[in-house]
Amino acid sequence: MNNTEKQFIELLSKSIRNDTNVEKYEDVNWSNVISLAGEHKVEGVIYSKIKENASKLNINESIAEELKTFAFYTAISEIRKIAFLEKIFNKFNESGIPVIALKGLVL
Repeated sequence: MNNTEKQFIELLSKSIRNDTNVEKYEDVNWSNVISLAGEHKVEGVIYSKIKENASKLNINESIAEELKTFAFYTAISEIRKIAFLEKIFNKFNESGIPVIALKGLVL
């Protein structure tokens, strides 16, 4: 595992645990961190931790803004999915068909 992947996991882990003590790894390719976040749809999760630790992480402002933009568009996409699922669940409910969401929005 390279330092870019370690930094990505560090940010994700600290975000999930609501831990503010983020370790900074050397030689991190921040563009690849953003790509990893996009692949896993966790831009918003790591963006908040990057924003809190921007000076410590010494991340380029344009990279942080790029991640912020991706996080924003991911959030909009998820809101649309939730609204669509609400319509579907309401139709099932109106027809008396019980619905159980087993694995979140990915299904």
